Amino acid sequence: MSDPATFWDRKVHLLEKTWKAFRRDAPGGARDLAGVADQIALAARAVGDRRLARRARRIRQRISKLAALQSRRELLSRMGRLGALAAEAAAGLDVRWEELSRERTKCALRETRGRTMRRFRRALERRQRKGDGGIGRRLEHAHERCTKGLSPLADDSSEGDLSRYRAALGKARDYALALEEAGRTRPKPAGREIRVADALDRWHDLRSFRKTLSRERRRAERRGVVTLALELDGLISTLDRTLGKARQEALRSARPLFNVVSFGKRSA
Repeated sequence: MSDPATFWDRKVHLLEKTWKAFRRDAPGGARDLAGVADQIALAARAVGDRRLARRARRIRQRISKLAALQSRRELLSRMGRLGALAAEAAAGLDVRWEELSRERTKCALRETRGRTMRRFRRALERRQRKGDGGIGRRLEHAHERCTKGLSPLADDSSEGDLSRYRAALGKARDYALALEEAGRTRPKPAGREIRVADALDRWHDLRSFRKTLSRERRRAERRGVVTLALELDGLISTLDRTLGKARQEALRSARPLFNVVSFGKRSA
């Protein structure tokens, strides 16, 4: 049986690693730090440590815009490599986003360093010292609560329905992954939950990226940059088709999950 304190030891190590990378402005540093803060908040809620969960959420909120921008820049780079956007247009847009990234990095560093980060680290170290031998059981209960109210998505589900479902299933996936870190066996349907949650994340990321490009297109139109506006029009049209496919893939991948749940209920 694994030492329960090891779970929190790893979280302390991950926080230090990602915090240093973020301060060095490493590629994806804000996104990685945000991910670790999310993991800590999730586990803290499971064990009833409200203070630690609150400190983790605060860090996550203060770097969320920067983390989102880093993800969008990665998608832009991918679109450029695929030839979906002219190299000149992609480079021009990335220059603007690079300037915005520098501004957000300064703001995020100012808001997270000092007392905010010290309080977060102290709260995490207190939890580390406590160990909490019941973390596996607590994570299992939290996972069960997340999946209990889930029901199949209809084909005509609205974007709001998909977003709420993504949030709920994403928590279930993250609890399942945390259970593995705590040395527990992953719940039986967790593999499917992870695949569906990942598919919904792809849909969500593309949708957010499209919204950002729409704003950039309007900005280009106001400034009279016709070439960039036309290039973005073409990319948005391509993304619309990709978004439709991503949405259908998420819905299709969700059906086996509920077939398994329904079968279990019938067997009972």
